[in-house]
Amino acid sequence: MPNTADTTNLEKLCSDLSELNQNARELLRNFSGLSNAGENAQEAVREALELLNTQIESKMQQAQTLLTQTQESLQNFKQTTQEDLTQFAEVLRNELGNIGGFDYKRNSDPSATINPVSKGALWINTSTLEIFVCVDNARNNNLWLGSKEGSAGSLSAPREAGSIGFGVGIAPDEVVQSLGLNEMVGTKNPYHKNFGNYEDATGSIMVWIPKMYVKKSHIVEEPYLGLKVEVSFTQKEGFVLPQCFMNAGVEIDGLFVDKYLASAEQGIAVSKRHRKPISTHISHNPISALGDETSFPNRYDTAYKAAKSRGAKYCIPQASLYTYLCDLGQAHFQRLFEAGNGQVDLDKCAWGDKAPYAPRGLDLGAKLQSYDDNSIKWDWDGYTYTDGRKCGLTGGVSEANLPKITHNGQANGIVDITGLMWEIASGYITDTTGKHYYIKDSTDLRDLSDSAKAYTLSYYDEFSNPLTLDNKTYCFGNGTIQVFSGETNRATTAYKLDQLGLPRNDDARSVSGELRYGQDGFWAWQRNEMSLLVGGCWADTSRAGVWARNCYNVRTSSAHNVGFRTCLIP
Repeated sequence: MPNTADTTNLEKLCSDLSELNQNARELLRNFSGLSNAGENAQEAVREALELLNTQIESKMQQAQTLLTQTQESLQNFKQTTQEDLTQFAEVLRNELGNIGGFDYKRNSDPSATINPVSKGALWINTSTLEIFVCVDNARNNNLWLGSKEGSAGSLSAPREAGSIGFGVGIAPDEVVQSLGLNEMVGTKNPYHKNFGNYEDATGSIMVWIPKMYVKKSHIVEEPYLGLKVEVSFTQKEGFVLPQCFMNAGVEIDGLFVDKYLASAEQGIAVSKRHRKPISTHISHNPISALGDETSFPNRYDTAYKAAKSRGAKYCIPQASLYTYLCDLGQAHFQRLFEAGNGQVDLDKCAWGDKAPYAPRGLDLGAKLQSYDDNSIKWDWDGYTYTDGRKCGLTGGVSEANLPKITHNGQANGIVDITGLMWEIASGYITDTTGKHYYIKDSTDLRDLSDSAKAYTLSYYDEFSNPLTLDNKTYCFGNGTIQVFSGETNRATTAYKLDQLGLPRNDDARSVSGELRYGQDGFWAWQRNEMSLLVGGCWADTSRAGVWARNCYNVRTSSAHNVGFRTCLIP
């Protein structure tokens, strides 16, 4: 390490240079007053200045020499220190065999299949000296958290239903980079509220939703009460691929979904918390605020263009995505119920404490609270409808209540998927004569870039909807009658209805519905150029919910309680 003498000498030089500088300034002031003095006086001052300049140059040379010596000394110190640390690390590695307390000592990180006997097992990587602790020893799906912030031992596969972090995931690095997204603090830590969350160039928060295959069965025992949902990483017997993971003829591994409903920021539809949600009506945070009434008219189908305000790859999510998010939540809750013999771990699924055992939402606008849980209240966005009901801010609840309004019951999930605002969903339309159309596997969702393309029939296949659309409002559920078919043949109408979240037949709906499905509403209207809405809004009370589906409106409709969010497909 550099010695103190070098430091002292350098300080002395600095002091000398400062004094010489003061002397030079004094001489210059004196010289400026000698314009009328004799030549001898002026010559004397010139000689004094030359001498002073010589002294300054000498001191500067000494300072440069000393600095060079100091830098060389620092470099030598750094090299010596590095050599010492390398030798120490080598000795430490060699001695690790004699150190107790670790369950595993390997020259690699742990994997998902170590399967320790219990949680809390310790692993040390003898090459990197990083220490891992097992926080979940689920068979062949172990989770090890490392001593580095956000690091983890085994997160290559999505988390199992019933575990912390289930329902979201870690996107492949190459996908994140190609789409210009960035990790957040905690993105790779399942115990962090930002697990699976990413940020784009606008500061919008998006959540990676990994692909899983889904199986639905009609089982009436508790906790299924007519609908058992299972998920799998692979397509096993009875499991089917959700439509939202087919794009442009390719099966994709996942997609990014806005964490929050869209709000307007400098002409861009962003996904940020505590913001005023965009509506499709001039009276309430209008979509026209993204530009003007001409370029962004206040109507439902403008949402397709509005999604592109963040970039060409952003688009309106399919209705099947909302069905999939609901399925993830149900599978998660049911596994927890099974594992706890009827007691649900609320740290893993915060809305699993009371019926209808589904995400809560702002659907009691008169009190800015959830109809199903009056302890959950939203901050007001400033808008009040004529009947006194109010709208809240995106994710506008307390930190403690945030997990109760996400799709998976954890703070890392997608927020406000029920209540607050109806959401415009893609993938299902009717034409100008009322014929029904379902999105093709070959369609690239990103091509539905404006109102015209969203209703271009070449992107869809016509199908016959067997439901009686008699322009009435029903609710999901009718006693113990099966509501969803669980069909695995993707070419069938039954599969299409499941993916859209519509009841399998007329018998699966009723006027009052069943609590199992939250008594969520089904607006069974036959419309030309229909625009499907999902989730309900701040005015719908019990009829809002993750199962709610609304066929009442058309593409040119405009409403103060209808908004949207975007997704991003790799």
